[in-house]
Amino acid sequence: MHKESVELLEKHLDTTSAAPVSIRKLQTQMLPLAMQGKLVPQDPQDQHATERLQTIEAGKEFVWRTNHCYAILLAHLLT
Repeated sequence: MHKESVELLEKHLDTTSAAPVSIRKLQTQMLPLAMQGKLVPQDPQDQHATERLQTIEAGKEFVWRTNHCYAILLAHLLT
């Protein structure tokens, strides 16, 4: 299905780019397909999106805590 979708899009790209309304319609149709993982083949080994977001959030928290600790240490050393 993915290959056929890409081929269909490529075949009609000139038609869709000629009309602004068609572009908007294409955009609104492609976003849900992309969010559902239907535009490209999916790797079953990939981490689930919710797990990946949790990993990213944990990384952000670690960076924030590390930077905060360094800021406190630096402020203490400078006073």
